[in-house]
Amino acid sequence: MDSEPINQNTQLPRRFVVLLHRQEAAHHFDLMIDAGQKLATWKMADPPETARDAPQRCLRLPDHRRRYLDYEGPISQNRGEVTRHDAGDCVVHAQSKTCWEVTFHGHRLIGRVHIEAADQSGETWLLRFATA
Repeated sequence: MDSEPINQNTQLPRRFVVLLHRQEAAHHFDLMIDAGQKLATWKMADPPETARDAPQRCLRLPDHRRRYLDYEGPISQNRGEVTRHDAGDCVVHAQSKTCWEVTFHGHRLIGRVHIEAADQSGETWLLRFATA
């Protein structure tokens, strides 16, 4: 794993949220992890907890505003609406431009997860649960 060292202070619990984003006839899920001033964000077709069965492809989106940790409702410019699917605390064990290793403590998303870039562009990622 291509990770940067994490100092003790960054291993303190952080918040995360999984939002169901509905847009007209389509929907997707956004996984957002507190990364300080912004939220690191990945878009996926299915809820992240379903990756227990098989790794799930996701897209790395631009970082989002921290307000989404608590926000539910319409998105500006007719981009649909979001509702909370899950939320809780997490511990980021390692992170880099191409890989995050995180333990989630949510209501649905529970356990250690690897989120890794799946291609050179850095847009397509793969979310999978760590094996024991």
